[in-house]
Amino acid sequence: MDILFQIEFIIALVTFLSIVSMNVAKKNTTLVHTYLIQSLMLVSLLSLETYSEMSLEIGIVTLVMFVIKVIIVPQVLLRILKQHKASVSASTYLNVPMTLGSLILLCVFAQSYVFSEFFTTTPILRIFLIGSMLMSFFLTINRKGAISQIIGILSLENCIFAFGFFLHLKQAAALEIGMIFDVFFWIIISTIFVRMLIKHFGSIDVTQLRELKK
Repeated sequence: MDILFQIEFIIALVTFLSIVSMNVAKKNTTLVHTYLIQSLMLVSLLSLETYSEMSLEIGIVTLVMFVIKVIIVPQVLLRILKQHKASVSASTYLNVPMTLGSLILLCVFAQSYVFSEFFTTTPILRIFLIGSMLMSFFLTINRKGAISQIIGILSLENCIFAFGFFLHLKQAAALEIGMIFDVFFWIIISTIFVRMLIKHFGSIDVTQLRELKK
């Protein structure tokens, strides 16, 4: 059991570091690859649970998550970036020093009394998991590119899933599979929006939408 917890702890750490990397990354392709690594961490968590409980249902959920989050979604995003040559467009509202400063403040906030009810035995997990959720939300609002914002939302969904895992929140396998397919259909709608944005403005920069006011 101690070995399993250590592995889960490392997975939480990698998830946390992936969010930090996303916030300072300059290329959209880097964001997609980092999201892929983050999704692999979730698959690893469910694989450990499948092994420890010998559950066929959890195994099916793990397989569906792997196919959608690790294979399909990254490939769809990378294809859009390749078609429209938007691999470098990952601009932010704040520069790197201010972004890093904001991430530190979010980690400090994750350790505040507001979240004191969570992870009382292992406080460091509050930084890894709650901090990851806060930083994913920050990624969404700090990026100007539509692809970056989509990845920020997907990352937030991953972190919420990991948060529930460490809180031992159980859901029916059918419900979890349904939630994963919701992500799949959401990414389809998002890619349609990105293609329309590129078609009309020639860019994935959402600040171009201000022209609609004129």
